[in-house]
Amino acid sequence: VYGHIAKYRKYPRLAQKRRQQGRVLLRFVVNRMGTVLSVEIEQSSGIKALDNAALKAVRAAGRMPKPPAALNPKAAQFTFRIPIDYRLN
Repeated sequence: VYGHIAKYRKYPRLAQKRRQQGRVLLRFVVNRMGTVLSVEIEQSSGIKALDNAALKAVRAAGRMPKPPAALNPKAAQFTFRIPIDYRLN
């Protein structure tokens, strides 16, 4: 799931220009088919542009890979918590 979202992560230009860095902790819910049902910021980076970019990455990723059936065959949905890091080299 993290790798799938990482393909859609974009560093906001203004944040790059300002040399802003941070970590956004996201929580999102996915149904058994991989559809994102909800996404929210669990812990902000403190920089609105980075927070918004992290939310956009999950939304842009669209369908997530289907969770393995062995994970919990009776669950209708799954909650994920992932960090999205924005670091300048």
